Amino acid sequence: MKAKERRNRIQTIENRLKICEEKIADSPTQENITNLESAKTEYEKEYDYIVRGSIIRSRTTWFEQGERNSKYLLNLENRNKKKAVYESLFEQMEKRLLLRTLL
Repeated sequence: MKAKERRNRIQTIENRLKICEEKIADSPTQENITNLESAKTEYEKEYDYIVRGSIIRSRTTWFEQGERNSKYLLNLENRNKKKAVYESLFEQMEKRLLLRTLL
């Protein structure tokens, strides 16, 4: 899958996650919860692919610079990326909540 297609797929999954969260907020049925879990699983798969790519790129950089990669640095990179993703999702959710309260 090409990078552009992957980004589009991730965007679609993120939109699906938002819709599922809104449905759960309105009516927390088992079907809605199952759909949310399914969307989360898909999103995690796509994110894992991105993380694997970053690990490979970081290994290449370390190899070129003659350094060894360490578990600490890999975990640090992964934590920073997850934090950025969650922050963007929370910002989008806050904007929606603000719009709802204004309406």
